[in-house]
Amino acid sequence: MSLLLSIIPSEILTAIFSSACTDTGETGRQLNLVCKAFRDLCTATGVDLQYASVRGVRRMQRFLQVLGGRDKTLRKVRSLMLVERGWLERNEEAQTPDTAVLVPLVHEILQAISADHLEVLSVYFPFWNCPSHVPVLIPVHLPQLLHLSVSGPYDNGSFVSSATAPKLMRLHIFNIARLPTNFGDHLARIAPCLTHLKVSNIDSPDPDLGRICKSFLLSRTHPSQSSPQPDHPPLPLQQITLDFRPFYRSPFKRCGTSILEHIAPIMAFRQSMPIPAQMSDVDFAAPLIVLPVPKAREHAAWIDDEDECFELFKGCWECQTFGRGGVSWMSSGNVRSDGSGTMSPLPQHSSVGTPSQY
Repeated sequence: MSLLLSIIPSEILTAIFSSACTDTGETGRQLNLVCKAFRDLCTATGVDLQYASVRGVRRMQRFLQVLGGRDKTLRKVRSLMLVERGWLERNEEAQTPDTAVLVPLVHEILQAISADHLEVLSVYFPFWNCPSHVPVLIPVHLPQLLHLSVSGPYDNGSFVSSATAPKLMRLHIFNIARLPTNFGDHLARIAPCLTHLKVSNIDSPDPDLGRICKSFLLSRTHPSQSSPQPDHPPLPLQQITLDFRPFYRSPFKRCGTSILEHIAPIMAFRQSMPIPAQMSDVDFAAPLIVLPVPKAREHAAWIDDEDECFELFKGCWECQTFGRGGVSWMSSGNVRSDGSGTMSPLPQHSSVGTPSQY
């Protein structure tokens, strides 16, 4: 058996195993345990690392060890999700890690993989504010990156220190306390080909965000009358989507932000940008999409809402990775704006091509 497999080109073997491993991953894992030739194929081609979902600090450390055991040319990760949710995981390993360990670990993993192959990246941190250890938006130059989703304690320094992703088309910023100053200029430098920007769970919109949106709308609606303004987002940008974080009533009357303090910046933003009253009023084909302000909620609902937000975050990564939801990979590594194109040669449910769990 091993002799037969050894004389078949790896490209053909990959196609054969992909067609055979069409379950949720059990077949591939069993083959990996009992078939040395299959395991040798994975380690020799890096096909088992194409899509990786790594959840928790311990698994990230293990994943880094796996990467270290491969030649860098074989660390061909095409889509990667790194997640640490701390105590929100609700299990025995749910201790919120020291940020002095977590942030450098994420950076190390991104430095260890082959930067020339990564097309989809999602990074989820369990906290918003961390003044001592702040992650960099893109720690290393990623020439093939198309989709980026981040959630965590990113701040102005995260963007100032960021490397570039010249092909990045879609950026989704989930939980972030405050967008950096000169946000548009940072985007134009980091992702000059950006076409879609979404900022979710906005807690307190600042005037800079309104200014960027107005500049963007002017360039879209009256291109002949507008010229790039200071802090203008990337010129290829086609759509900006914004949604606001709910206000959570504190169980302690004298603690936390009051609803007036929460709503004041949103009301100021509304003076320059209309905010729909209900979801049925939203035009999802418009260049600027602003979702309605959520109703105030009890503080006890916060954990369930965070769980739901994470499921959305994970779902976005799956859509970007496997071509569902109007986002598709071209075989050449490019993406059409309408989502059409040739899918990855590995089928969605192949255990050779589905995410490796570490």
